[in-house]
Amino acid sequence: DADHASSLQDTSSTIDKLNIELEAYKNTGTEVQLLQEKNKATEQQLSEAHMRIVNLQEENETLSSFKAKFEESNQEIARLELVSEQLEQLKAEYQQLKARNEALEDAKKELESKLHSMEEAQEKQGQLQTHFEEQQLKLKQLQEENHDLTVAVQELSAKIVSLEEQMVREENSVQLGTESVSEHIKAKLESSIDMIKEERDHLSEALPDLEEIEKKVRELEQENGELVKQLEDLRVERNQWETKYGEKENDWRSLETELCELNDRHATLQDTKQKQEEKLEFLIDTVSALEEENSDLLKQIESIKVEKASEDAAQDRSSDLEIKLQQSLEELCALKEERAILEQQIEAQKAEQRTIEDKCESLCNELSQMITVKDQT
Repeated sequence: DADHASSLQDTSSTIDKLNIELEAYKNTGTEVQLLQEKNKATEQQLSEAHMRIVNLQEENETLSSFKAKFEESNQEIARLELVSEQLEQLKAEYQQLKARNEALEDAKKELESKLHSMEEAQEKQGQLQTHFEEQQLKLKQLQEENHDLTVAVQELSAKIVSLEEQMVREENSVQLGTESVSEHIKAKLESSIDMIKEERDHLSEALPDLEEIEKKVRELEQENGELVKQLEDLRVERNQWETKYGEKENDWRSLETELCELNDRHATLQDTKQKQEEKLEFLIDTVSALEEENSDLLKQIESIKVEKASEDAAQDRSSDLEIKLQQSLEELCALKEERAILEQQIEAQKAEQRTIEDKCESLCNELSQMITVKDQT
């Protein structure tokens, strides 16, 4: 009985051990099943994470294309800087044209003054020419009168000599002839002598006038010589100013050519600015789309971080995704800054473009006025 009791006790303890082991096995099977289920869930999550990583890689390729576009935007910015330099050069050229225009205005005023002086000189020249012709006519008349008076004096002198000789002959004949004839001839001779004396006195009175006339003739000839010299000086001065006027016309033509070139360059810059504005709008749309994509990526990464908090591999991948996202965000911020700078540059270029358009319009108006004045001149 004691052995049987001992054997029964051993059997009972063995059964208890087996029951304990059975419970432990059951628990182990449950744990294994739970682990298998958990492993399946983990594998599914890993598969989903792998798919998301593939999607992120595709999105990374999209970001690479965006990076290429960003490089293109940098090149566009470089082109904008080149255009800005060209605008500065245009400003400098405009200042030079403005200075030349002011110099031409001064020269034009001086030329108008000289032309007015030349017109007055020409008018005076016409008056002097008329006066000279009148004096020449008077001189000719006085010379003719002087010649007539000289001839008359010579004729009277000859008559006086002839009459004196006749008087001598008559006196001689009177002494030899009759008294009546002598008285008649003597009276006739005395009458002729009185007439001749009166005419000689008249001629003597006219001689001072003749000397005065000759003096006036000499003065008129001297004045005529001075007028001829003045006319010659005026012709020389007129030729000089015609030469200078031709040079000013050449300057005006050069200014017109430069203005046409400036208008062409302005049109080219206008087209370039329009293309840059279109590219900027495209970049803005691209940035907006990338912001939305980055927002989706951020949500996906947050979901992965929550789902894979217990898995190191998933955390590493999430860290990689975070690094990529951070890089994308940094590139996006840099792109936003570049976009803001580009917008500021475009606004500045618009302001400069409006200034150049105003200056070109003002220069065109000034040139039109100069052409009108030139045509009137």
